[in-house]
Amino acid sequence: MTKLTLSTSALCAALLAFTAMPAEAQDELGLAHFMPPAHTLHTEVFVPLQDKIAKATDGKIALRIYPAGELGAGPNQQYDRALRGVADMVFGLPGYTSSTFPRTLLLELPGALPDAQEAVDMIWDNIDQFAPDFERVELLGLWTATPTLIATRGKPVRSLKDLEGMTIRAPSVLGAEFLAEWGANPVNIPASDLYTSLETGVIDGVMTGPDGIRSFRLYEVLDYITRDFPGGVSTFYVIANKDQWAALPEEQRAELEALFGRTISADGQAAYRWAADEAYKLFDTVDGLEVITLDEGEAGRIIEAIEPQIAAYKSQLKKSGIDAEAILSALEE
Repeated sequence: MTKLTLSTSALCAALLAFTAMPAEAQDELGLAHFMPPAHTLHTEVFVPLQDKIAKATDGKIALRIYPAGELGAGPNQQYDRALRGVADMVFGLPGYTSSTFPRTLLLELPGALPDAQEAVDMIWDNIDQFAPDFERVELLGLWTATPTLIATRGKPVRSLKDLEGMTIRAPSVLGAEFLAEWGANPVNIPASDLYTSLETGVIDGVMTGPDGIRSFRLYEVLDYITRDFPGGVSTFYVIANKDQWAALPEEQRAELEALFGRTISADGQAAYRWAADEAYKLFDTVDGLEVITLDEGEAGRIIEAIEPQIAAYKSQLKKSGIDAEAILSALEE
């Protein structure tokens, strides 16, 4: 039997030749968001999405996540980052750039959607109603948060009158109008600056979702939480740069589309609902933090007080050619 041997130099040459062979190219998609890496959406939705994308595309596409504003600070710049292609995909809130999303903000009105997982289906069954707001980008996800709360330092909010004169961070332009009508002084502050703003007394409180209080550890500098405050909810999107999305190979794009749309929206909604439950469990364990529940009569007075603002917003949309009542009716159907 002939024995085949290779010299050390020949073996090295063979290995070099093998490693130099062209491998199948792997595309990378970047997803930028502004939450800390410990945020529920990052750990429960975006990180698992990395494996899902790898499996769906047989490893041809990798997802790289840029959390905590790595591609640029300022949550209100997320839409622009996708539009300009700074990131392939971004997560953001329509409320940060309200004028860009006049139809979508209807989802934030009190009572527009039920506090239930089926709200995702109601949105996506009628997604054509909101599509014009996203015509310059590729819409990949859209869902809503759990009911808003008012969280304060120093003074509790047990009634509508308690809000008078308080400086409260608003979640959106519409939320700011509501707060002003309730007698508060609304301000616009990024979520990343809320802890310091509360701690130093720059603001008296925030209107946000329970997950935000938990994720940004705001409970450490708060005294009171008024839960299920009838000020509407926040909406969230995942969008992509239109050209960069279209540049993906058609087969791979189809594989990715199955992971986005209604699918990632349902995952996002479920994550926020879970985070809200965990947040309220946590609040009950924090010494000195009181959780307040409004009685039905007070909640009704709060909604009644902002009915003129809601009517004015619908009228404003009608003047610009958007039938708000038709959109809301479609959701109910």
